[in-house]
Amino acid sequence: MSPKNTNLGPFFKKQRKDGFIVLPLVYYSPDTRWAAGGMFAYHFKFVTPGKKDEQSRLSYIQLTSDYTQNKQVDLWGQWRIFMNDNRYIWIGEARYRNYPDRFYGLGNTTTEASEERYSFDLLRFQSRVSRQLVKNVYLGVDYQLSRYYNLSIEEGKTLANSEITGTRGGINSGLGLVFMIDTRDNVVSASKGIFLETSGFVYNGAIGSNFNYSNYNLTFNKYFALGRRMVLATNTVMNLNTGDTPFLEMARAGGNSILRGYAQYRFRDNNFIASQIEYRYMIWRKFGFVAFAGLGDVFESTDDIESSQLKYSVGGGVRVALDTKEKINLRVDYGVGRGNTGVYVSVTEAF
Repeated sequence: MSPKNTNLGPFFKKQRKDGFIVLPLVYYSPDTRWAAGGMFAYHFKFVTPGKKDEQSRLSYIQLTSDYTQNKQVDLWGQWRIFMNDNRYIWIGEARYRNYPDRFYGLGNTTTEASEERYSFDLLRFQSRVSRQLVKNVYLGVDYQLSRYYNLSIEEGKTLANSEITGTRGGINSGLGLVFMIDTRDNVVSASKGIFLETSGFVYNGAIGSNFNYSNYNLTFNKYFALGRRMVLATNTVMNLNTGDTPFLEMARAGGNSILRGYAQYRFRDNNFIASQIEYRYMIWRKFGFVAFAGLGDVFESTDDIESSQLKYSVGGGVRVALDTKEKINLRVDYGVGRGNTGVYVSVTEAF
């Protein structure tokens, strides 16, 4: 990875250091069954001449495509770019999905017997620009746009016969504010520091949305260095929705980052809260392992939260270093939940 001089305007008058990763993907998850595809990641830094490399945050652009045993197609680009000595951050994604999936109803007590099939096409774009207020503290504006179309549901089932919002598809357009505190030593694989992010979004017809609701989020991560190669990481997530939330945008339990082991859409409702803890140990500079456990649930109101229904997740995984200097690792995790399991592959940590 060699430095290059570049001049791309007032945000980018820096010396650039970069590299890239290309990987084939083969994985299994409850959402997809077996899947295969590929991933390309370009990572770089804009380093001010005369300043240390470590003072600049790592930026990346990642492109992923895959096809699954459930005949799902996913084309996904995402980016996080630090500009002008980390004073600005541009985060975004662009995505297309053709996604046959399963619906089990709303709430945290739905059963496998209530399964019904549906499918949809999705076009999604998100763009957030944040400005540093003081060191490690940012305030940003975030715009999110999704179009759900070609939505097909089973006749005579819950989605066809209920008042659930969003069963005909539509446009979901929202604008929000994001506040962030980030003292992590590394944005890809932290070993110390905290990450706190709170956000609030409004979706309504004034900004082109077919749906009217509000969305509020909280993420808090804390990282403890237990030694040169050991890290203990904690993560708490909260997602709250009020108003006429479309079912495809409701809070859900599961996926590749929180409550690993559950299909991402197995349980969904207006609200979700969960916490997890993860122990990470790099046995040597190229190879390591992790162990994790989590607990959480979806709910309509706090009265719906019952200890006997809480969703647990336990599991472990391996890490293979792709770039030891920037701490970029190939992540392969195996998670177990209540009657569910999943294998997850990524080049970023779960949190």
